Amino acid sequence: QNGIRWISCHAGVFPEPGSPEYRSFVNDMQEFADFAADLGQAFLFETGPEPLENIELLLQDIGKENVGLNFDPANLLLYDKTNPEIFAERLFHKIFLIHCKDGKRPAPSEKTGRQTPLGEGETNFRNLLTNLLRRGFRGPLILEREIPIGKEHFEDQAAAIQLLKEIRKPFARS
Repeated sequence: QNGIRWISCHAGVFPEPGSPEYRSFVNDMQEFADFAADLGQAFLFETGPEPLENIELLLQDIGKENVGLNFDPANLLLYDKTNPEIFAERLFHKIFLIHCKDGKRPAPSEKTGRQTPLGEGETNFRNLLTNLLRRGFRGPLILEREIPIGKEHFEDQAAAIQLLKEIRKPFARS
């Protein structure tokens, strides 16, 4: 055992189930999972523009116990997909780490939504993480804020750290 528990990646946009590319994609994901398993690790992929049902089917088709999710609740909103709280409820057992990122659904004239500082978007992040912690989630929390490095970025990151400390405080080990 090398001390690394997870291999995590963004696997790109998943092919539609039933498409010719889908079976090949599943086979590739199974190979990644087997590689991770040989190292005693889990293989995680990030949630993106896919709806809950497609991710559930993909996890089922991959069929490996060591496959899980890097849960990015903002992506679900940015791409106008599943409500993050519903997603987390249904796939809790597969969430191994969380991208702490917030955002809003796209306006009617937009293709994608927009990121916001953590806690200021539509993920209902405080409630979302509280519920995950209440259910026993203790994996890594990864801050993600995709704006240029500068004053706003650093202020947003500092505020996000403070928010995470507040949310986690009742769950901290004494």
